[in-house]
Amino acid sequence: MTASRILLLIIGVLILIGWNVAVWPYVVNSYAQLLVSILQPLVSDETQLQVTTHEVIVYDHKGTPIVQKSLDSMNEFGLLLALFLAVPLMPFSQRMQRLLLALGIQIALHIVELSLLIWIAYEFYFGINKQSFAYWLLNLLMAGNLIFPILLWALLSWRFWLPKLAPQPHQKPKEARP
Repeated sequence: MTASRILLLIIGVLILIGWNVAVWPYVVNSYAQLLVSILQPLVSDETQLQVTTHEVIVYDHKGTPIVQKSLDSMNEFGLLLALFLAVPLMPFSQRMQRLLLALGIQIALHIVELSLLIWIAYEFYFGINKQSFAYWLLNLLMAGNLIFPILLWALLSWRFWLPKLAPQPHQKPKEARP
């Protein structure tokens, strides 16, 4: 391993620690409010979503809390940032483009996860099928909270980690000169 790769790895670890300590605690409530503002128009039956200091709470039409989602489990952004900044050989502009794409996908996964939480809560609440596809998908998403960022990073940057497997541009053969 070269010194530049070791340096990138150290920088990635420092970014991850800095994100978790210095940035995420200040951004988490705003991010949760954004998710709630996206999901609130989609819920029915006077269901209310509310953000507290540490969780998103879903209240049913009677005001009873039926789902509580911890905001600490939605902190995959620091991992994505650290992983993309530590990719060797990738130009900075491509890093940022792929990082933004990965962040967008991660936000979409959070929206799907919260939507499934609400759906499952109502299935349990009203005694509907407890082994539905939504229940299975929610368990997959919750189990993959730290796996999905790594998969996104691997899918969007594999050519720079494994450059010998990437297709090489065709070069014209040199012409023999007499």
